[in-house]
Amino acid sequence: MNPAENPYNPGAGTPPPELTGRDGLIEQFGSTAKRLVRGMPGQSTVLVGLRGVGKTVLLNVFEAQATAAGAVTEHLEADQDTLTPDVLARRMRSALYKLAPQESWGRGALAVALRVVASVRVTFAPRGVTLGLDAEPLSGTGDSGDLREDFVDLFVSVGQAAREHKRGVVLAIDELQNLPDDVFRALIMGLHRCSQLKLPVMAVGAGLPTIKGKAGDVKTYAERLFQFLEIGSLDTSDATRALIVPAEQSGIRFDERAVDEILARSQGYPYFLQEWGFGVWNSAAGPIISHKDVMLADRGVQTKLDASFFGVRMGRLTAQERQYLRAMADLGSGPYRSSDIATALGMTLQRAAPIRGRLMGKGMIWSSDYGETAFSVPLFAEYLRRSVIEPTRSTKP
Repeated sequence: MNPAENPYNPGAGTPPPELTGRDGLIEQFGSTAKRLVRGMPGQSTVLVGLRGVGKTVLLNVFEAQATAAGAVTEHLEADQDTLTPDVLARRMRSALYKLAPQESWGRGALAVALRVVASVRVTFAPRGVTLGLDAEPLSGTGDSGDLREDFVDLFVSVGQAAREHKRGVVLAIDELQNLPDDVFRALIMGLHRCSQLKLPVMAVGAGLPTIKGKAGDVKTYAERLFQFLEIGSLDTSDATRALIVPAEQSGIRFDERAVDEILARSQGYPYFLQEWGFGVWNSAAGPIISHKDVMLADRGVQTKLDASFFGVRMGRLTAQERQYLRAMADLGSGPYRSSDIATALGMTLQRAAPIRGRLMGKGMIWSSDYGETAFSVPLFAEYLRRSVIEPTRSTKP
């Protein structure tokens, strides 16, 4: 079949041709966005799930819903090094300029909020950076030097401006687990104060399962401030639709055995469904895709996944970290007890703990329960077992 007509879209955050299995979540957030603009803000929302389940796609859908409801949105991707207080303040400045026509910028709550933004930026600007400010900092507000206090001032001033103009402000933050603890804590406190004052400011985020524990660690009331929505693989019906509908729209049909094979190999994860659909389309003759076509495409799909989705993650790890992951994979499907992993490596639990901590920090694993560890990347155990990486048992105590 013609590769140029291939309807499947494997990629990081790339919208699939058929978004299935998320209708309830989309409808729920649509109502939340409409209530926000009407001055009835609800809980901020965090999408939680493994890699490849479609969190970023859904985050972008939520952002579009908020915009359609009349809210102003700002999209950020969290990073320990680049998402600084000054960056977040600049995004708030951008949101303020979207709230109302230019003739309104110099008066009312909006003008005050722009001055608070300037205060925060001056206070937390990186050393040696010269700022170009378009408003005079507001002395005594947003300039204490305490990030938590100043973010409360910032968020409240933005919320007051949004309420004055009958709008809402939504911060959409991807990879939320990477947010620096101090910024995350300040963000939570700013959102909490807006919630208390019923100001129309909220966040919607997406992150790995570690985000729930991190939120609780930085602020005890975070579990009440955020609504954590678990996103997983698709059930059989939705996974089948995601696979066959794009092909049917182009006059191509999968036979039943082909569908069953792809669903078994992808385990219903949206990203893997797109990779399998893409690979099989390019190798099959059509107009009916058979089980034989799927098997013929197997090597190409697995090679691509190993080199990109799995392989790029391995490239960021040390040899010791790779051995830790391989030891996990060799224990079976998981989740895995930390003590069992240490034993497989020939290490004490204390000696293995720092390796585990680094892997959690890199988003490769997460603690599914106390003393247990799981992969944050679906099908990663299978990849490791077919790779050339071999576990190395330490002879040291």
